[in-house]
Amino acid sequence: MNLDRHGGGCRCLLRIRENMGNPMISDEAFIEGHRGQYPDWLDNPGAADSQRLVDLAIELGLSSTGATSSDYDRILSLHRAGNAVLVCSSRPAAPGKEPSEQVSLVEEMDEQGLKLWVPTRDGFADSVSETRASFWDRGHVSAIVLHAPLAKAIA
Repeated sequence: MNLDRHGGGCRCLLRIRENMGNPMISDEAFIEGHRGQYPDWLDNPGAADSQRLVDLAIELGLSSTGATSSDYDRILSLHRAGNAVLVCSSRPAAPGKEPSEQVSLVEEMDEQGLKLWVPTRDGFADSVSETRASFWDRGHVSAIVLHAPLAKAIA
């Protein structure tokens, strides 16, 4: 059981966690640890809408809160302030098919475009650079900004 088919957003959260210096969690351990909370993961492991991704980020200590936005300039400002950003994009479907949805993690972002870490359904990931005009401004894109958790008080 793995996150490949339905868990792109969860794979992004695990990547953020590793980037923060935390030890890796296997797909199986992550799924098992949450299957009681999300029974739909029995058939669709890792399936998560925006709110579930925010809830998981908070639970994993990656975020204190999260917000969804499509305002590129605001998201850029929040990213520059040190907040992790997940990008949710969808492509219109071909006749008789469902729209293609993807969650990726912003690695770099500036006024002209962004570089994304994109988990693929085969268990791998790619880094993809997109221009703001060709990717973001064409629509069907939003972001989940994970507000950095507050530093824990030292006792």
